Amino acid sequence: MTEATSATARDFEDVGSEFGDDAIREAVNAAGPKTVYPRGFTSRPDGIYYDDGGEAGSMRIAGPLEVLAQTRNGMNSSWGVLLKWSDDDGIEHRWAMPLMLLAADCAELRSALLDRGLYLAPGVKARQRLVEFLGGVKIDARVRAVDRVGWCDDAFALPDRTIGETVAQRVIYQGPAALDHPYLQSGTLDDWKRKVGTLAGGNGRLIVAISAALVGPLLSLVDDEGGGLHYRGPSSIGKSTALDAAASVWGKPSEYVRPWRATANGLEGVAVLHSETFLALDELAQLDPREAGCVAYMLANGQGKARAGRTGAARQSSRWKVFFLSSGEIGLAELAGRDGRGARRSAAGQEVRILDVEADAGAEFGLFETLNGFPSADAFARAIKDNASRVYGTAGPAFVEMIAERRDKTRAYIRQSVNDFVGKNCAAAFDGQVTRAARKFALIAAAGELASLYGVVPWTAEAASAAATTLLTQWISGRG
Repeated sequence: MTEATSATARDFEDVGSEFGDDAIREAVNAAGPKTVYPRGFTSRPDGIYYDDGGEAGSMRIAGPLEVLAQTRNGMNSSWGVLLKWSDDDGIEHRWAMPLMLLAADCAELRSALLDRGLYLAPGVKARQRLVEFLGGVKIDARVRAVDRVGWCDDAFALPDRTIGETVAQRVIYQGPAALDHPYLQSGTLDDWKRKVGTLAGGNGRLIVAISAALVGPLLSLVDDEGGGLHYRGPSSIGKSTALDAAASVWGKPSEYVRPWRATANGLEGVAVLHSETFLALDELAQLDPREAGCVAYMLANGQGKARAGRTGAARQSSRWKVFFLSSGEIGLAELAGRDGRGARRSAAGQEVRILDVEADAGAEFGLFETLNGFPSADAFARAIKDNASRVYGTAGPAFVEMIAERRDKTRAYIRQSVNDFVGKNCAAAFDGQVTRAARKFALIAAAGELASLYGVVPWTAEAASAAATTLLTQWISGRG
């Protein structure tokens, strides 16, 4: 796997090197001219110029800017252009810019470019020329644009890179989070395994948390629904530590972990951004009790509310597939009972979408079972959180890379593993709700096993299955 960029560089980098400039240039060179600029525009070493042939002469409208491709989605809409430039520190930026940003006053467009170090000439005329240039430039290279992260055929799109693409199938994320997202990287995969993954060893709830963070890329492969796991328990027991360890699989925990404090509408956008990766949600009690039930269904079912457009016609609902880990001092049932309509138990369908388990492992160390040489649970938790804040964002992409190289084998393995887990842990007397919950624990176990076999995590394959089995048994016991 390519060594991850530093945290400092990643904080300012918009699209990683995995996208493949060489593949794009090869396709362009084979097809003919790289670009066709609108009349009057030229590219020079110091930027983009406009010259109308009059007495005014040439006007520099922007710094050096390269157009790599034109983008559009699978239905030939959502057109855009893939731009590349470098700031004054020599840091490269790329952006799949939606052409719809050229409407109105283009303030959002200019703000995005200026914020990332591209020189733009001031003045009304320069702004107008920039719009003409971006709206009129043509290039033979084509890239498929997607507006959510996750699989697009055999490629996996993240806001800052695409994994598994080929010259014949080039894909790029062109969604609202293209320039501001939590999928940051720091350190290498080996760093993360040594400083975060190894500390999870011997701690079933940490292994389950990290394994849950790897379920997302498997959901589409086996056509399974999303859902989540909720660690319930008192403060300072280690719940936030588990969230940080799991979040470090995909990004910087301080940026990646989201609060439950949001409306159902707000969580739709969050779910889309974390589709087929992982969502970490902290403090369930912050969620409005009146929305607790519908949010549980919404996140697991992967579809937002139906809404009307400006004309009154129905707009397409947001869709996603997401697996999440949640934490809180109370569970979903207790939260739903606080909705002001009297104490009541949440529906069984809600509870198998958010599997509520006790965070305390019962070993006198809170969520932990072993401290791996640390003098106290507090010192152990601080070490995990500190390490997760320094090395992050490599395990998830590495896992996807392994899947992309062997999709069919991965699919077959996951299906067999899930069936074996459910068959082993669900007696014939159990009802459908228990079996459904068991499948979620089975996916967690399968993700952890597969990550071990692929060398993404440092524990054994059996450790993930054993940890998931323990939590399933405790969940069944608590459910009654």
